[in-house]
Amino acid sequence: MRFRTRNPFSLPSGSSWPPTFPSPSSYFCSTLGRACITGSYTVLSASGAVGSSSSPRCHGVKSTPGLNTTHFRLPHGAPEMLQGKKVIVTGASKGIGEQMAYHLAKMGAHVVVTARSKETLKKVVSHCLELGAASAHYIAGSMENMTFAEQFVAQAGKLMGGLDMLILNHITNTSMNLFSGDIHLVRRSMEVNFLSYVVLSVAALPMLKQSNGSIVVVSSKAGKMASPLVAPYSASKFALDGFFSSVRMEHSVTKVNVSITLCILGLINTDTAMKAVSGIINIDASPKEECALEIIKGGALRQEEVYYDNSVWTDLLLGNPGRKILEFLSLRSYSLDKFINN
Repeated sequence: MRFRTRNPFSLPSGSSWPPTFPSPSSYFCSTLGRACITGSYTVLSASGAVGSSSSPRCHGVKSTPGLNTTHFRLPHGAPEMLQGKKVIVTGASKGIGEQMAYHLAKMGAHVVVTARSKETLKKVVSHCLELGAASAHYIAGSMENMTFAEQFVAQAGKLMGGLDMLILNHITNTSMNLFSGDIHLVRRSMEVNFLSYVVLSVAALPMLKQSNGSIVVVSSKAGKMASPLVAPYSASKFALDGFFSSVRMEHSVTKVNVSITLCILGLINTDTAMKAVSGIINIDASPKEECALEIIKGGALRQEEVYYDNSVWTDLLLGNPGRKILEFLSLRSYSLDKFINN
């Protein structure tokens, strides 16, 4: 299994949490790290203080039998970094979302979860409280309803008294099949898997600006590379990358201190995924429990991207340095003063 998170920001020792975004002139240096990154890493103490090490070097890949990782390890007291934080998790009735809720509960966070199944969410919330959540609530509803999505964020914010992290994880039901012209499926995939993410993030942004918080977007390898049998799903995941990566760049330029972490996942051993790929894809799936923890860690450390997959090639080949070079060069051709000043 392979997982990797990136911290593109090098912070001076003693800086306060959360870190601020780099200026446009440093955008290239902070994001080119896909090929060779500065050896900087963020360390958070139980009190929330941030320290760093910034010796320039390229990070290699450490290999052990069956395991290949390059990532930032959290200190022993890492769970305290989210203690008391206010977190929303969507798609939390099962699978990765459910496991994220449990990890956050163990860390002592305030958690509001949502999904369609009210009865299942009750059980998730009950278990979160048993695990030590500072508070836990659920709000059931469908993300096909954009009005619900918008109102959900407002209700969750009132329940917790604010918001520090928004984790977007839900998807619509889908199966692996050749695309046969089903426009309704394409529309539903785009609305639930993409448009509702935009609605939720827009609704949450005022609270996240106040807390200097984080948006965590759960995506897929199918949103970075072409994949057969999942065309509508893949389209929605590519849309997430395009939208949220563009907004991240705008945040950097306009100094909005709300981080955006895009999580690119391979096959995870959730019941839904295993049922969908049965008899079609023959690869080992990665554990949902560990995947959920890596997503949370990447969001807490304000990484731009988190790769979690069982292949050693995923991050190396999909973490595209050429794209970052082009993004930097294109940014230099923009005149953004009027947007920054406003």
